[in-house]
Amino acid sequence: MSGTPRRFADQLEHHRRGNNLHTQSFESAAAQRDRAHRLPRLGRGEDASEVERSRRLYRAYSGNGGLGGALVAGKACRIVVSPLTRLPFMRLSRVIRILPLLLAIAASYRAALGEGAPDYLPPPFGCEVRYVFRETIPGTSFGEKTRSAPDHLTQPLPGPRWQTGPKGATRYVMGKLPTLGFAVRVAATRIDGNDPGELTVGVTRTSDGRPIAGFPRRFSNALAQLRESLVMEIPVTKEQRAAFSKKKLKTGQQLTAVLLLIGAEIEPDYGQ
Repeated sequence: MSGTPRRFADQLEHHRRGNNLHTQSFESAAAQRDRAHRLPRLGRGEDASEVERSRRLYRAYSGNGGLGGALVAGKACRIVVSPLTRLPFMRLSRVIRILPLLLAIAASYRAALGEGAPDYLPPPFGCEVRYVFRETIPGTSFGEKTRSAPDHLTQPLPGPRWQTGPKGATRYVMGKLPTLGFAVRVAATRIDGNDPGELTVGVTRTSDGRPIAGFPRRFSNALAQLRESLVMEIPVTKEQRAAFSKKKLKTGQQLTAVLLLIGAEIEPDYGQ
């Protein structure tokens, strides 16, 4: 009788030890899998892209240095990449985005002033387009005016630029009228300091580059013309008037004329 309880106790102890060994071996396998698949995690102040680089480096590591070597390599990668995200120019990204616009405006001002140009270069001038329209007055009786007084929308053209060539020094303005499908070029040219200059005004169709009726126009004594300012009408068709009225004007307003103004007192749009 005494042997039976002892054998039972020995079997129970052996069974308990076996379970412990099985549990230890199971935990050891789980720990090994966890260590094998463990990757650097996102910490405070770290960017997700940096951690992704560390993970790629960890996975690509050959393993000769063991787990510690891979973790050290990943940490080193983060140490190298992290300072780059804290540089001042990374925080001033908005300034970087508008920097090209500021440089373009500065270049337009330099072109308008004519830095480095010959002394006989024509003086700066500006151009603008005025879209004249009138509005129909509803509910008018017989004998009353059915249309309002003329009003206009203004489109300033870009600032002037300059160039030199065999025919002298030229200051010119180029702009587009997208709603009408026109391109405008106004150029003042002088050969030397005694030349009064010549002013050329061209209006072409953007579709084929051909000039419209009545253009180009040439004027002698460009310096005097720019001081006094010029006003000329750009002819438009009935279809162009209807298209402009529909896109740019309110209901009841109709385009009646398109005027081009050229002169030294006109302020150009240096932002274009």
